Amino acid sequence: MASSPKLSEDVKGFLDEANDTSEPARTAWLAFLFLLTYVIVTLASVSHNNLLLNSPVRLPIINADIPLVGFFQYAPAMLLLVYLSLLVQHVIVARKYRRFTDAIIPHELETGSENPARERVHAYVFSQILAGPRPHRITKLMMQLIVYVTFALLPIATLLYFQIKFLPYHEIWITYWHRFAVILGFAMLILLTPIMQHAPPKRKWDIRLGPPAEAWEASGRQVVMILLLLPVVVGFSWLIATVPDEWIDRRLGFVAPTSAGIGPADEAKLLNPIVRCLVYDRLPDDGSKGWWRRWLLSYRVLIVEDTDLGVDEPAKLVLRERNFRYALLNRSDLHRADLTWADLRAAQLWRTVLRGKLNDTQLQGAVLKEAQLQGAHLASASLQGTDLSLAELQGANLSYAKLQGGNLRGAQLQGADLRFAQLQGADLEGAQLQDADLEGAELQGTVLSSAEIWLAKFPRALAEQSPMPVGLADVKMSAPTAVAKAQLKQGLETDINDLELRGIVMARLDQILSNEPQNWDDAMTWEDYVRSAKAPTPLELAKFHAKLACDDTDGTIATGMAARAKDFEAGHFGRGYAKPLAEALLDETCKGGTALTAETRAALESLAAAPE
Repeated sequence: MASSPKLSEDVKGFLDEANDTSEPARTAWLAFLFLLTYVIVTLASVSHNNLLLNSPVRLPIINADIPLVGFFQYAPAMLLLVYLSLLVQHVIVARKYRRFTDAIIPHELETGSENPARERVHAYVFSQILAGPRPHRITKLMMQLIVYVTFALLPIATLLYFQIKFLPYHEIWITYWHRFAVILGFAMLILLTPIMQHAPPKRKWDIRLGPPAEAWEASGRQVVMILLLLPVVVGFSWLIATVPDEWIDRRLGFVAPTSAGIGPADEAKLLNPIVRCLVYDRLPDDGSKGWWRRWLLSYRVLIVEDTDLGVDEPAKLVLRERNFRYALLNRSDLHRADLTWADLRAAQLWRTVLRGKLNDTQLQGAVLKEAQLQGAHLASASLQGTDLSLAELQGANLSYAKLQGGNLRGAQLQGADLRFAQLQGADLEGAQLQDADLEGAELQGTVLSSAEIWLAKFPRALAEQSPMPVGLADVKMSAPTAVAKAQLKQGLETDINDLELRGIVMARLDQILSNEPQNWDDAMTWEDYVRSAKAPTPLELAKFHAKLACDDTDGTIATGMAARAKDFEAGHFGRGYAKPLAEALLDETCKGGTALTAETRAALESLAAAPE
């Protein structure tokens, strides 16, 4: 048997040099795996509560707090730098082992067997694939799987995880940065990984560019994998992980709901159009569809329900100028939140506690039914088409608030400040307006049936407003009974745990809760106005409400008017209201009507087609 050819000193030097480089490369690889695990665990700990409250990200083990936005802004960049460093380091390792294998291949071809020197290759799995002895098929498969998963799948998946976890925060420019980070990571993988290998003799579908020592080499199988993986990764990042109503979302066919609706049909409207078409609509309605809907929604909108988020100090919950559009915050406690200038359009806030600052907040089309807003600051807030039915607004500041077309049926507005509030077309049936300040409020076309206005200040220009409010003959101007006063006081004491806020609200309701007879300065003015007011005709109201709705380009007022058209006709306005209103909203020149959903337009078409 012929002995193996003796290796030259140069070849031994190549091997020793490559092995010396392999050891730190393995250390860097293990450190990178630890970093990926650390980042994934950190990301997994970020909940919707953290995103809502903008809580710092707590880093495991070291227990250091990092600002939430800063973490999602800079951590992907740091990960990309470490990833690039790892890939470059392994390119160097591959180049050194390539010199070694190129030197021993002639000896192997001469002897027809593997050179024993391959047994001396460093035990690092990457080095073994490059220059080690030929392994068993299963062993080779496992080794390749380790390399593919740790060098390709895990880093890209982690970058995608950054995007998915931060998406409900609705900071669109950071989401675009995450998308570009995914592309950068994929580009580095495509450019550098083929330089790490030592390909066999060139085959038909192989690609090899550059000098032999540092060639960019890719097999046909790798090219196919890239062509399959690239559209999946980029497609998910850019077409699936989208912020509701962003430019890409709209191009995909997303129709932004103008108002929030509680229930499966309305929640499904918030899903990504592709996900809804390809996944949600194909799910069987076997009782688990609701779970799937919430799970598919959780990466797009904030879902924080039945959660106590109240804090003792107002400074601890500053949420100014935040984007909470379409958030599901039902039955949660945000009683000391500062939401000034925040965007809560079409958000669900049913039975939510919001007693803090909401000045200039956008709440168009939101659901605030039965919400606890005692003493809340809602000055200049946008509440067009908002559902505030049965909401508790005792002592709230609603001065200059925009409430056109809002639903305030049964709302508790005792002692509320409604100065110069825009209440045109709002429904205040059964609302408690005792001692409310309505100075300068605009009440054209407002429904006041069964509203209680004892001690309420009369709007001085109300007699000049046209059309006049509806249901004036049914307003109640008598003082509440002793039982009603006791219930109001007990309710406030039970609901408001903040002693300071409770004292402020109770002070604003002092005249209502007093057992002494109060002197109502505006009583005679209200009586004279109610006695002399001429109720508008259904057609006059329909035209006024239609103009109000059509001038609102967002469509929130139109949505509210359309939803209650039939009920209003039967309950307040009489026959002849719903049909002309529907016809006006369906007209092509109606800007607000163009924002209506297909279902709402179908219902309006049915009303418009009804006989006179």
